[in-house]
Amino acid sequence: MAELADAQDLESCGQPCRFKSCYPHHFNSMIHSMGGGVIREYDKLIYVFVQIEDGLYKGEKHWYISPFPKIKVGDRVEVPAGSRLSFGSVLRVENVTAQTAPFPVNRTKEVERIL
Repeated sequence: MAELADAQDLESCGQPCRFKSCYPHHFNSMIHSMGGGVIREYDKLIYVFVQIEDGLYKGEKHWYISPFPKIKVGDRVEVPAGSRLSFGSVLRVENVTAQTAPFPVNRTKEVERIL
């Protein structure tokens, strides 16, 4: 016990405590490189699952990003399908982030309009 009583108190000696990193930015770059991506806050996205009602893709179901916050299940929408626009019905609406999206954000097309 005598050793503990004689130990130097690091907080009151005038020297900075070395238990915290002096280089906190290194920690972020380490996580970045380990995760393979950029560390950032993700915005909320509205993903909708749409069944195409006409054209070559009739009956197919696809995920789209909706720029319309008031979209709901049952709405008829105009969406890109292949190289043209088609009509479809919204089957499902999901509020997600880019990390939890059901389909990669960079490969997801947007709803053109609500009918």
